[in-house]
Amino acid sequence: MPTHRYTSVGFLARFAAGAFCSCVSLSALAQTASTPSAAAPGGDKPIELSAFEVEMSQSAGYNATNAGSALKTGERLLQIPQSVSVITRDMIDDVGSFSTSDTLNYSGVGNFYQGDSAVIRGVRAGMMTDGAADTNFDNISLDSITVLRGPIGVLYGFQGTLGGAVIKNTKTPLAKPLTTTNVKVDQYGYMRAEFDQSKPLGTLGKAKVAYRLAATHQIGNNFLDRMEANRSLIFGVVEFSTPDSVLRLNAQWQALDQYPHKANFLAPDGKPYVGAGREESYQPEQTQNSRYFIFRAQYIQRVFDNWGLTIRAVSSRQQNEPIGVTLAAGGINYQTGLVGITARRNDFDRQDYAGTLDIKGDYRVLGFKTQTMTGLLFTSLSNFGSFQGDTSMGQRNGQTGGTFFVPIDRPNVGSWNVLKAGDYVLPTLPAGTTTVTAASPNQGSTAITYTWTEYLQQNIELWPDRLTLVGSIAHSYSTSRNEIKVVPSAAIANKVTSHSTQSGNPRRVGAVFNVTKDVALYVLNSQFFEVQLSRLIDGAFTPPRIGDGKEVGLKADLFNGRLSATVSAFDNKYTNNAISAGTGVVSPITGLPYSVLVEGTSTKGWDLSLFMTPTPNWQTTISVTNSKVNNPANVNGYGRLPFSFRHFYSFLTRYDFKSGALKPFSVGGGAWYSTGRVTASGTFIYPNGQNFEPGTLGSDGNKSVADGGQARAFVEYRANRNWTLRVDVDNLFDELTMVGSQAAFIVDVSPPRTVSCRATYRF
Repeated sequence: MPTHRYTSVGFLARFAAGAFCSCVSLSALAQTASTPSAAAPGGDKPIELSAFEVEMSQSAGYNATNAGSALKTGERLLQIPQSVSVITRDMIDDVGSFSTSDTLNYSGVGNFYQGDSAVIRGVRAGMMTDGAADTNFDNISLDSITVLRGPIGVLYGFQGTLGGAVIKNTKTPLAKPLTTTNVKVDQYGYMRAEFDQSKPLGTLGKAKVAYRLAATHQIGNNFLDRMEANRSLIFGVVEFSTPDSVLRLNAQWQALDQYPHKANFLAPDGKPYVGAGREESYQPEQTQNSRYFIFRAQYIQRVFDNWGLTIRAVSSRQQNEPIGVTLAAGGINYQTGLVGITARRNDFDRQDYAGTLDIKGDYRVLGFKTQTMTGLLFTSLSNFGSFQGDTSMGQRNGQTGGTFFVPIDRPNVGSWNVLKAGDYVLPTLPAGTTTVTAASPNQGSTAITYTWTEYLQQNIELWPDRLTLVGSIAHSYSTSRNEIKVVPSAAIANKVTSHSTQSGNPRRVGAVFNVTKDVALYVLNSQFFEVQLSRLIDGAFTPPRIGDGKEVGLKADLFNGRLSATVSAFDNKYTNNAISAGTGVVSPITGLPYSVLVEGTSTKGWDLSLFMTPTPNWQTTISVTNSKVNNPANVNGYGRLPFSFRHFYSFLTRYDFKSGALKPFSVGGGAWYSTGRVTASGTFIYPNGQNFEPGTLGSDGNKSVADGGQARAFVEYRANRNWTLRVDVDNLFDELTMVGSQAAFIVDVSPPRTVSCRATYRF
């Protein structure tokens, strides 16, 4: 299989030039239309409640000029002193993936594994659903995704990081009935069916009642051997609305049958290793069964004409049925040509509760437009985890220890003797033990964390239609309790308990200056506060990570929404950054792995978000991030931090023909490309025997990832008002690249060029 290599500029330029030339050459055949996308007949405008409501994005094209609930104000993006972009439902559909990280990649956001993960400006970003701490795991229930760049903890507490936050907005009932079904298949046997229905149910007293139901069922293989990804999801919402209030109740059930980790790994050149064949998964035929149960409630009330409140409550539970899995965590040694495989049983049970209260009012003081917003956030997280290692795996396979070493290029997975889930034996304490420490063999641990954030934000328009000042302050509090459960014994205690309590008072100050009604300059300074629960060498919890972010930017919303752009420069600094002391390094005091604190870490750079409609039928979004993540202390060789990147480029485009022979067709596609990406190395031995990257990083540090990206294209055919047929081509240039990684030995490999077909029926 040939491997193509392109530079970051060449890769994007090649695809962009092709898309541009195709669209321009064919645009002469297209008739000018009044809408930027192929909107549904009759429109899909949702039930709205003034500025307190989230604007739904379905059939609205790529460009969303309202932030919805992202900054809790309902203002235009132009008036918010921060870089914010919205991934609309149309964009989600055109990317065509059920994975959040795949969708985010086409909006300039990186990731650290393929799934519910995001890296913004070189820092892991928190994720929320409907503004509350929660995860979603599949795009079928989403209307849009809002990306907040830069510190936002003052409004979202511990869910926001120095890099920013990703907020998913679930679907709500539409104003008119809609039912959509579609089926998607590809050449590997993957099949996915989706159903989405919205209907009014009538009235109950003065309230209109409506519902929306979305569901998906997915089965089949992918290009990797023994790697199925089966899932089912049902999402439903019932809405009661009056002119002054909205009550929404939604529930979600999801079942996943898949591997919890990928066992592919990087080659010395930073690309995924495919010497044993691109389809090799390094996994036996076992999957982990996960079940998710989520319930959400949202109540919006207009108290006065310009005052309102929003209340949210969430309850979610995740349960993993135990399964034996293998991980390439025993080390990758390119000098000996061996990779170490370990196995364990995963038991996991997590219960989350979250609630938010937001109150907002607009009024005048001495003739000045003023806005006050205040509220609170509460989360409760309780999880039990037991990860029992298979200490006899090596012996059962004719080797010593609990690690089984196989040739990297000839793993012969079918011959592995791997324990089934029910065969694992709980660890026992050594004979004669009289004292229990955190290092004692354990049967798992229970962690309980409570967080609480109160905030106040004040806006005032000092110069009418020109200058607005924004100030926010918050108090955040977190308390955590961790119990390590050891084997019961009458002579000793049966658990080790530890506590951590941390608090801080982040603030956010900014200003927006409107050069014109459609062009604005802004400045922002935000403080950042994040709880860390890793341990220091003496066993104490690490203190919170504290940071300060500065940002300046220019925003524009021109030509009646046909061109919207934000360009910003940022400079973030933070202290108390906890970094692992090294793979296999344990404290002489506690016997546990520990972290060291790094001071002076910084992320600096600029980014661009651009939405444009060059012609009424053609829409495009472009994102660019240039970030430099640096650690001057260079502790353990971490001159660059794991999961960061230097550059991230992306674009997505679509052209809808409106007349002539091509009238039923739409074409489009996109690409993303990252450079300077870094992941954690783990035990990684180069062919020359070195365990570090020469000239770049210190011993046991990070692993550079080869520059690379992905491109995709699609052709859509509207047979009639009901039927739409579509062909998607993923990895258009058949590039070999990493699309996610938690470490050099846990890598998501890009699929080969993949063709899929989708049929949609709408009625």
